[in-house]
Amino acid sequence: MENKISPNMNQQQSSKISLSGGGAIELRSEKVRNIIGQVPSVLLCYGISIIGLAFCVLICLSAIVPYHPAIDTRLEIKQDETDKLHFTVNIRENEMKDFAQFSSVTCERASALSLPSAFKIHSVLDTLQLGNDGAWYRAVVVPKEPEITPVNLEDNPISFPAKIMLKKKSLLIWMLKKVVK
Repeated sequence: MENKISPNMNQQQSSKISLSGGGAIELRSEKVRNIIGQVPSVLLCYGISIIGLAFCVLICLSAIVPYHPAIDTRLEIKQDETDKLHFTVNIRENEMKDFAQFSSVTCERASALSLPSAFKIHSVLDTLQLGNDGAWYRAVVVPKEPEITPVNLEDNPISFPAKIMLKKKSLLIWMLKKVVK
């Protein structure tokens, strides 16, 4: 005797989906038809568009917002026998690749002693200095304001935290450069 599959059995088997818990869902049941027949809410319909629009607005804002990167360093001030002040900063070896982007050096604490707070880099010594904190180059900086109030430094030399300011760029360009690296 030959086993025959009737068309009714085949339709019944194909209209059920087995679940891992042992139950089954009938594809043509009233619950499934209700779920399929419901119109999705506005949030579901326009959700992707809203998220995409918000993402585009963030990208546009990041292209407009300026970013002023800075490199932390130390400003060293020495006074010679003629009471002339000499200003130097240390630039780490790995930071020298951005030398073309250097715009100025700022030191907020120096202004508390009536010393200039903004400097421009005059020259960089080509000798690489080695120390416990790594390798660095010494740069001579000059104040942007030509007139300096006469000061007598009791501690010679003195050192302050400073920042080497790089040229401004947009936040988007800065982020893209970080991603590409």
